[in-house]
Amino acid sequence: MKWVGALVLAIGALARERAAPRVVIGLWDSAETESARTSLMHRMAELPLNHLGLLVELVDVNRPLPESRNRADIRGVVSWLPADRMRDPAGYVAWLERLTGEGKRFVLIGEAAVSFDRAGNRMPEALLERVRRCAGFAQNGEWSRITYDAKITEKSEIIGFEAALASALPAFEMLRPIGAARTHLKVRRGEDSHLVGTSLRGGWIAAGYSHYSDASHNVKWLVDPF
Repeated sequence: MKWVGALVLAIGALARERAAPRVVIGLWDSAETESARTSLMHRMAELPLNHLGLLVELVDVNRPLPESRNRADIRGVVSWLPADRMRDPAGYVAWLERLTGEGKRFVLIGEAAVSFDRAGNRMPEALLERVRRCAGFAQNGEWSRITYDAKITEKSEIIGFEAALASALPAFEMLRPIGAARTHLKVRRGEDSHLVGTSLRGGWIAAGYSHYSDASHNVKWLVDPF
């Protein structure tokens, strides 16, 4: 019955070939955070991703970024960086576009981190827009720093997971989805801004709208991460 063994091996090989990629590249920044274990990526995002059956590969944006050509195991990238700067913004954006061009998903939480380099030099605005497009959204206007008269006009079931949004909303950018996307939080002040969304490319959560941290550093999710 040698053919049975061969059939089992063939089926096993086929299953491995068709196995869904499970690795998520989780970006953190050693120039801004003491260690990977103290990064938001590890402290907040890794547990929900593990719960969903995904494996997080923590990658420091100050080191060479992983090549994806021979990495069929990579499902996507999550960026949750604490500041709007990094060592090599242009190199990072090119790397991100290669991955998303291969069909990898990209989720951007908070800062895009490409407005400045480490020397404080301002980067071209086009870099920021290219990062946003990788996640499926674009800028639709300037910042709205006065929010007392801003109104929530759309809110899905994932908003208000562990804590409700404050009555005085954080300042926000005017953002809009590109192509097919689902908006989870839309705020209007003159015009609409889509602050949390998921798209065919990945998704985004605007800075200030992912979680709440009180004076005692207790952290609660505003968005359901599961």
